[in-house]
Amino acid sequence: MTAEQQHGKSFEALVKQSSGLFPKAANLKIKHTAIFDIPGEFTEDSIPASIKLAKCDLATGTQPTLGLSDARRFYQCTTSGTMRLIAGIYAPASSLINVYTIHDMIITPEMKTILWGDLEAEDIHEFSDRIAEWSKKDSDSGIRKRTNAQRLAKRYKGILMQRGGIVSLNQKINSTNHRLQCSVNLTHLRAACRDKGNSFSTFSGFSGDKRSYGLLSLPLAMSAGRRGAGTRALA
Repeated sequence: MTAEQQHGKSFEALVKQSSGLFPKAANLKIKHTAIFDIPGEFTEDSIPASIKLAKCDLATGTQPTLGLSDARRFYQCTTSGTMRLIAGIYAPASSLINVYTIHDMIITPEMKTILWGDLEAEDIHEFSDRIAEWSKKDSDSGIRKRTNAQRLAKRYKGILMQRGGIVSLNQKINSTNHRLQCSVNLTHLRAACRDKGNSFSTFSGFSGDKRSYGLLSLPLAMSAGRRGAGTRALA
């Protein structure tokens, strides 16, 4: 598991166990293949939730891009029903990562065109299948094989994204993976929620302006080391 994945899992555990907003999910164990981090039956409003963490650039103030994992799964989540996306924004600091902002956004099927443009589920599945095929088809091995698959995937992505929306399709092709993921710029996603009149809230601890997400006071310091490490509010 990469450091970024460890950070994400630690943040997910904090939201579930320490925010006080999802008491039914406090001790919930979810398989990595689950569609949501918190299924609807474990939330107070019956809206399932996904929890993400992204790094920001404090020097430029540029809003980060949220990695949304499997493209097929996220397409299903956003087009089949209402979901909540909780996005924590952090900056690294020595042995800690400081979570300064948490965005809580409601995404509904009415946002489909903004998110995906004219792309349908079949387009996403076909691209995913092609990536797997390209990665295995070449009789060559090693770097040359992966480079060929990456070239084909990049070209195909360019064609698809001409019909796409604010969600970007990202091929992941390396020695151990060949799958289709997706991501979205946070600024664009918040604007999409606003355009559709959907709920979104920002809880920020920038510039000493202490705010809280439930019982989590911001800014929040999380250990950058092992998974499940302790946390504390910044002074």
